[in-house]
Amino acid sequence: PLLTIGTRGFAVLSLFLVGNLVTCCAIVPLISGLVPRLRGFVTETAFVFGTIGGILGVTASGVYISWVPGNTAGSFATGALWAWYGNNYDWRPFVAALASSTAVTYVWSALAWVVRRAGVQGPGVSGVLMRIPGMKFVTATPHWSPGCHVGPPAGSKLAAWDSTRTGATSNGHKPTQPV
Repeated sequence: PLLTIGTRGFAVLSLFLVGNLVTCCAIVPLISGLVPRLRGFVTETAFVFGTIGGILGVTASGVYISWVPGNTAGSFATGALWAWYGNNYDWRPFVAALASSTAVTYVWSALAWVVRRAGVQGPGVSGVLMRIPGMKFVTATPHWSPGCHVGPPAGSKLAAWDSTRTGATSNGHKPTQPV
């Protein structure tokens, strides 16, 4: 994707702007998911929705700043363009990214926590993706099945990497030369 975007003739600083805004959209949900005390509260689904909420918040801030009454479609297009590409590192889209991603992450986490306390268990983002053929290995859970919600099957010795498929020797270490 970067090669395609790079050949379009966009200004390099504006491409960095987009990268920085996406990072701002994802940093609060990411750090929240990595805090040990919040791991059971902030889930992968909260991370995904929090990041999407940040992206929508940046776009909404641009639309709000660029709004022209009577020109709804033009205001949306101009606002989104300004927020993501032409704001020259204005502080408002960055604050919108942080605020909206934080709000969506914690509101989603709180609602999901209440639902889990009521005894309802959902599949999460990985559970939805793993129903797509070939995605079990992308999400690093080859033991998963549609009825499985908790860990590998009983008696399974699945490690971080499966030594039966990676060419490991009997002592568990990778060989120094091809086997």
